[in-house]
Amino acid sequence: MECIICLTGGSEPLLENQTCSCKYKRHNNCWVDYVHSVTVVKCPMCRHDLSQPIPITRKANIPVVSTNPIHVQREVGESISYQQFVEIVRAATEVHEVQEQGHRRQREEQVENRKTKKACSILVVTAIVCVVVLIVFKLL
Repeated sequence: MECIICLTGGSEPLLENQTCSCKYKRHNNCWVDYVHSVTVVKCPMCRHDLSQPIPITRKANIPVVSTNPIHVQREVGESISYQQFVEIVRAATEVHEVQEQGHRRQREEQVENRKTKKACSILVVTAIVCVVVLIVFKLL
């Protein structure tokens, strides 16, 4: 089976649709891109308006948008509007991107530290070789 949005299987796992009664699968990243690219979110198959409240089918920790850092727990059967859902996804995506930037920065710093240590090691070895050469020439 392939993603309803990008029409490929891809390496990312396919998730089952839970926004309406249509039976299709999609990649999470494709869905997020789709939601961000349209003004009115509609089902890609039946074109049903998804801005109406949708039920949450399982208990989940869902972060509130960044203006309120408190995390809430939504209960089974509780409805949220699709706009709330989109804001939650956006907030979670922003948090993930910030964390990724931090990890990327740490990796870059580690690479720079290794390069610096390697350069220092080369300088030390070069200095030792120079000292040995001077000693040898003095003995001759």
